[in-house]
Order: sequence, then structure tokens, then C-alpha cells
Amino acid sequence: MSVVVDDVLLLRALARRPPPELAGEPTATTGVWYFRLGQALRPGGASGHLSRRIAALPLPQRSAVRAAFDELPAGVGLLSLRRLVPVIRRLDPHGRLNLLAAEALAAAYVLEAGVVVTTDAPLLQTACAETGIPYRVLPL
Repeated sequence: MSVVVDDVLLLRALARRPPPELAGEPTATTGVWYFRLGQALRPGGASGHLSRRIAALPLPQRSAVRAAFDELPAGVGLLSLRRLVPVIRRLDPHGRLNLLAAEALAAAYVLEAGVVVTTDAPLLQTACAETGIPYRVLPL
């Protein structure tokens, strides 16, 4: 099954270190998670959990991640908001989801994929359950 992954798992995919549970799975991410990883990759970026994970990579892997980020590998899907916003409107008619959760839900729906995150997001988990989308937390 395809999976929509968060920024931490995207980093692992670009570093060619996916968790064994996701090895070989077709992978996609969202614009928000892609953006957050890009912010963490900036020189002198914030000192958050994602930046610390990047700093812990050996230099050759960090360079490879930056190169892969700039030109996402063909194996990493990323859907346009042009495609997802109408789906978001239908899946979340009351607007209770934030952009991060709404985009992940819509991407998984369109791709007929599951959502895999490293940090539980109860609102996203509930929305996935309501729409029949598999949701999994994979703590690292």
C-alpha cells in the first residue's frame, strides 16, 4: 500500500534510511511536510527536532538529502494543492482540520494510501478513521 509520510519520514526516505516497516512502500508527502523539511535544511536553520536529526547525519548523507530535496526522487509523490483543495472541501466540510492535517488526509484519499506519522496527531487520526484511511504512528 502507498503511504503519505510526515517530514521526519520524508527525511529518512531522502537519506535512503527508511524504517524497515516502510521499505519498498510507494511514498508520498504533503506540501506542508515538504516545506517544514526545507526549513530545517536551511543553513543555520532552527534547532528543532528535525534540524537535530539532519545535523546527526554524516556529512555525505546530509549533502545527499539536500540534493534529493531540491529534485525530489521520482519515487516520492507530491500532489498539488490545486488537486487537493477541492477534495479537502468535500472531506472536511466544517473546516475543523488545520492545513497540515487536511492536506495529509486529502493526499491519502486521492492516492488510496495510508498516513504514517512519527508523532501522533489526534485530529488527523480521527479524520482518517472517519474516511476509512489507514493511520499509523511509527515512533522513531
